[in-house]
Amino acid sequence: MKSIRECLGDKKYWLDNYVEMILEAINNRHVSECREDGYETSCDLHRLCTTVLDGNEAEHPLYSEIKKSVEKYRKIYQERETVRPLAMITAFPEYMKISVNEYLQEASLFE
Repeated sequence: MKSIRECLGDKKYWLDNYVEMILEAINNRHVSECREDGYETSCDLHRLCTTVLDGNEAEHPLYSEIKKSVEKYRKIYQERETVRPLAMITAFPEYMKISVNEYLQEASLFE
């Protein structure tokens, strides 16, 4: 890279700009993928809580915990839009442990 910079002379800052743009593009793609994964994960938790709120069962390790939370918060609040986020917040720490473990298992398949 040094020889290219020498060839560019006074305009060597162009090389720095191009390299910086390439690295930013790579980083932005990674951030975007992480944001999408996080959004999908939160949607899954939202759907699970909605399923429980609707009175349906679900095949999920946190089903019983979420059901208890929904029952607890329904005694206090009438609105679904109040009960659902409270149930989600209650389940979130354990849900993230499960999600991270699933992610790590999937990632190890590609090693």
